[in-house]
Formats: sequence, structure tokens, C-alpha cells
Amino acid sequence: MNQAQVKNSLFKGVNGNKRISLALIAIMTMTILLSFPQVGFAATSATIQFNQSQGQRSPNVFGGAINQLDGASDVDSLRSVGISFARRDVYLSQILPNTTVAQYLADMSVSGGVDDPNNWDWSQYGWVDTYHNKGLKTMIILSYNVGWLSSNNANNGVPKNWTVYEDIIKKITQRFQGKIDFIEVWNEPDLAQFLDISNSGYANSLAAYKAIYTHAANAVRSVNATIPIGGPSLSTTDTSWANALLQDANIKPNVNFLSYHQYQMVPNGEPNIQALRNVAAANGVSNMPIYITEWNWDWQYIGSSMNNDSIHAIPYVAQRLNDMIWNNAAGTGYFAFNKQTTHPDFYSIYSNGSLTPKMNTYRVLAKQLGLGAGAFTLRGSSWVNGASTIVAGGATNASGNPVAWVVNTSTSGGDNLNFNFNGLKANTSYVAAAYEASLWQNGTAVSFTTSFTTNASGNATLSFLDAVRIGYRN
Repeated sequence: MNQAQVKNSLFKGVNGNKRISLALIAIMTMTILLSFPQVGFAATSATIQFNQSQGQRSPNVFGGAINQLDGASDVDSLRSVGISFARRDVYLSQILPNTTVAQYLADMSVSGGVDDPNNWDWSQYGWVDTYHNKGLKTMIILSYNVGWLSSNNANNGVPKNWTVYEDIIKKITQRFQGKIDFIEVWNEPDLAQFLDISNSGYANSLAAYKAIYTHAANAVRSVNATIPIGGPSLSTTDTSWANALLQDANIKPNVNFLSYHQYQMVPNGEPNIQALRNVAAANGVSNMPIYITEWNWDWQYIGSSMNNDSIHAIPYVAQRLNDMIWNNAAGTGYFAFNKQTTHPDFYSIYSNGSLTPKMNTYRVLAKQLGLGAGAFTLRGSSWVNGASTIVAGGATNASGNPVAWVVNTSTSGGDNLNFNFNGLKANTSYVAAAYEASLWQNGTAVSFTTSFTTNASGNATLSFLDAVRIGYRN
């Protein structure tokens, strides 16, 4: 009988050139791996159907939103755990000189004026090159406005001259040509703190945003015909905004993805992804990519450990990623992949450069299981909760290797677990190596290895004790 002590594990196995990776993410008490019979004993079970395809999924689900992270070594740390996607603001107020609309318009007909991007301040945007050179797919946010161009004389007001606004957006796009991969128009325009329509003449924020989106997209398309443009990047999922964009014949061709934000303490399966997809389908775009460009436990800057470095964030992040993968999110931006030095709240990298515990979840799923390496095929999965509660998933990664994972979400009690694998290669022996993301291990090294053999149908069951006691809680 094979025995090994485990606490909380992610498994990965090899059969010649063929690999199978099995994953378990949770915070658990000590558990004992008993044996690997074809028929197990657990009340809690998970089944992965490797012969069922749920379609392709994007590695950009393993992404993050960033306020500030400029150091190459810090970006290397993110890449080391499989992070493939980043979203970050480009602030007009940081780049543009202090001038007037009249002066800007006048200078558009001469050389070397305030409209010349060579006279703008790009000193805070070296990170665009860093991210690109390090292999991150980058989404920039066209963030807000500048006071002299604003209807309310503040950086969050509606542009009062569209000729000037389009010229600015065009030149920003040209500056970053070939270094960025997506453009999101504005951030949370449903909130007055980000879009103030005072003195703009627009009746509501949606009407103002439609105008902003129209002119921003026109500017981008004048210099780049293919880069994906999207929004509305709402603080909630109000599908009426997406519907309004897609029902406007002038805007719809330039809506290449829809985005929203979702902060919640209790994972709920991410139904808003499908809600937006339904809106897109009703408007004739059934394959519209949906991005959750900000998500976390709580949106408030109150120092919640769950937003920062709580061990309990490991299974929380894992469960939400599982749900986002299942619902086919095109990409997500965990808020935030900041460094503690500059952002003592909403950080993922400590001041000393080491990663917070939640990043171990990314290391195991994105790096060790290879889900962050490229597009992967989601497989069928199901589970039965006993005394423990779990979620599970399986996939074939970009290298063609089948992988699977289980997330323990229990906050008390414990149970045994059967992990069933169906549709693998028949009558084949597999070697499984375990990776663990937990209080005890960070997923860097193999926790243990064991073996199992599939039957004539290509099925096998791993059975072991699953003494879950701690899940996620603040």
C-alpha cells in the first residue's frame, strides 16, 4: 500500500511523455494518503471526464489589475507563478502638459506645440515596455481626463472638445503600438467619483460614456485596426450598459469585449459572466469575450487581510478562479498585483519582494499545472459533497497534458475523498506527483509522488483522507 503524509495537495503525474496533473487546493489539517484502489470509500467525491470537452479557455484568467508595479524583478516574480495578463491605468493627467483647449487646437496646425507627444511626460510609463518585454499580455485603461479638457475642470469630467480628445487618444495608442494587447475605455463610469457628468450636457452617465466610448474607439481605430477595445468596466454588472453599447450601430463594431468588476466575500459561481454573454448573444455576438477586470474579497481600502496576505485567501482565490474558468472568462484582473511598499492595501508582493500566500494558488494552477502557458481545453467535472464541501475541475493544458484540481472550501469538519478520473488512456500506469498550496507548502516543490493504473475503460480512482478544517474566512 502506498502511503504518504499530505496536508493539502496538487497532484501531477507522468506516464512516459504523457502527463496527468491532479490538483487539490485548500487549507487543511494533516491528512493521510491511504491507497489508490479502483473503488474508493469517501463520502465526498470529485469526477473528471477527460473525454468530455467544454471548449477552450484562456490563460488570461490568471491575470491581475495593477496600480503600480514597475520593477523588472517584481514582474519576474509574477511571471514565475504563471501570471500572463495585466491591466493598468494610463492617466491622461500624468502625461499631458497644462494648457488650454484653444492652445491645443491652435498647435495642431504647427509643429512642436503642446499637441506634440514628444513634449508630453511619459516618465511614468516605462512599465509598458517592461511588461511587454517580460511577456505579459497588457490591457491599458484609458483613464479619465485632464482638467483643462474637462467639462467640470477636474480629471474625472467628460471631455468638452472631442477633436482634442480623439487626438490625444490617437497619440497614446501610437506611443504604445505593438506593446499593448487590449484597450479598456475608462474605469467604473457608473460611479461619479470616476465619471462626473457635471456641466457636460449629458442626461446621465450612460449617455456620457457612450459618447466617450465612441470617440475613444474612433481615435484608436484611426491608427490601429485590430487591437481589441472594450468596456464598460462597471463597478457592478448592470447589463443595460452593455446592451446600450451593442444596440448602437456606431459603437457595436468597436466593442470587442465586455468587462465588469466583481468584489464578493462568498463565491457564487460567477453568474454575471453568463448574464453579459446572454446580452451579447441577444445582440448577435454570441462569442463576445467577457473580462472581469477587477475582483477580490472587498473593494474597500480598509486593510482586509483577505485582500492582502491572509492564508485563507488561498482557497478563496482558487474557488473563484475555478468558477471563472468554468464560465469561460476571457481574462481576469485580480485586484491587485501591487507591491506592499507603494500600496499597503491590495498588495500581492511583500516589500521584500516575496509573494503573498494567495500567489501560491497561481503557482500551482497556472505554473505547475500549465494552465497559464496557453489556451487549454476544459473537461467535464462533477462532485458530491459529504462532510466536506469542494469544487473541482479538469482540463487538457496547452502541452496536451490532462490536469485536474480540487478546491476544499470547508470551514469545519472533515471527510474522506474519492477523486475519479474517466476517459484517460486505457490500461495505463500513471505516476502522480503532488503539489501543495497551503499554510505548509507554496507549490514550488513536489509534495509527494505515487502511481495508479487505469482500467479497460480508461478510468481510475484515487482515495485518501481529506480532513478539512479551515477554508476561507476573514
